[in-house]
Amino acid sequence: MKKYLFIRDDDVYKYDEKFLNVFNLFKKHKIPVIYGVVPKLIEKKLANFLNKEKKRNPHLLDIVQHGWSHKNYSKDTKNKYEFGPSRSYFQQKQDIKRGYLKMRRLFGKNFTPAFIPPYHGYNSTTLEIINELKIPIFSADEISKVKNKCFIDLPARLSLNKYSKTGKPLFIDAISMIKLFIVYLKRYKNLLGLIFHHSSIKSNKNFYEMKKFVSFMKNLKKENIKIILFSDLLK
Repeated sequence: MKKYLFIRDDDVYKYDEKFLNVFNLFKKHKIPVIYGVVPKLIEKKLANFLNKEKKRNPHLLDIVQHGWSHKNYSKDTKNKYEFGPSRSYFQQKQDIKRGYLKMRRLFGKNFTPAFIPPYHGYNSTTLEIINELKIPIFSADEISKVKNKCFIDLPARLSLNKYSKTGKPLFIDAISMIKLFIVYLKRYKNLLGLIFHHSSIKSNKNFYEMKKFVSFMKNLKKENIKIILFSDLLK
């Protein structure tokens, strides 16, 4: 039986060497990646770059919405969120909508309408708004507990990062990535979502480890595993 996998790179907004190195690595090996863009923070140069790449290689990347500003409004130091209980319906809807509209304005047809909540934090109000705005895809870390969904729920359960006490993503080595991947692949038999942060790759050694993991990913076709984009599911 064929299995499906999607790969997300979150916190995309800065046109820098870290992002370009990772982007070009996946592009070189023709591995599709979903890029979670922070609408308020994205640099114009990066928006132009992503637009050009999406036009040239539409099957290698998706451009999706990752919140609005990626600001943490939680009063709980352990559970961060931009969208959650301390924010009203109006505040959440305003930020989700203006992020969505900015993504439309910057990327037009190159934007895949999908919403990723920063820190994977949200509440029932967030999901109510996603339904109201008819955003077709929602992706956090687990299946959302809500009835009568009007969206496709695509959780990224596997993270290739550890996190510091302050919540910053930390890099792990290729062997650890591969071991985790195999465990999760056995656990979730039909569809697996994988998330990483290019910003966690802070050294040449980190990048070398990522290259080893990507080399491992190249062989997934032989295992009857297809890497897909969110846009593939909307066709």
